Amino acid sequence: MAECPRCGAVFLCESLFYEIPGEVSAPQGERILYPTSRELSAGDVPPTAGRAYANAARAFRVGLYEPCLIMCRKCLEATCHELGAIKGNLRNRLVMLQEQGKIDQRLLAWADQLRLLGNDAAHDLNVIIDKTDAKDALDFVEAILMYTFSLTRRFEEFRRRRGG
Repeated sequence: MAECPRCGAVFLCESLFYEIPGEVSAPQGERILYPTSRELSAGDVPPTAGRAYANAARAFRVGLYEPCLIMCRKCLEATCHELGAIKGNLRNRLVMLQEQGKIDQRLLAWADQLRLLGNDAAHDLNVIIDKTDAKDALDFVEAILMYTFSLTRRFEEFRRRRGG
């Protein structure tokens, strides 16, 4: 267990060794056990969405579940903006993306539920957001970002490479 000298965060690391008893003990690497990493490929996700996602993941790691959901909703805002849907409320922009074929019906349903949950986290003083809700929201936002940006880019590269 160690503490980061810069930010003071605690982390748990496991060191792996190749060992021949009485002869040699050679390091084989390390594995971070805590906190778990939640990072998207920076080259695939636009900076606006990437920052919102990173902030949501950071809030989740420290147990701030309402801010996590608010940042997940902000991630949806950034996704709409990056895909050219900039007019209207978030619901209308998500529907516009679906109508334009930029997201499918399932992603629209996921995004709409995240939008509603983010609204509750931001505006409903009686709502209690637990760890499970926050983790699910983070997972669904990650899936939306991966599909919308990473996998779409990779598929386009694949199609070009294959001549299709």
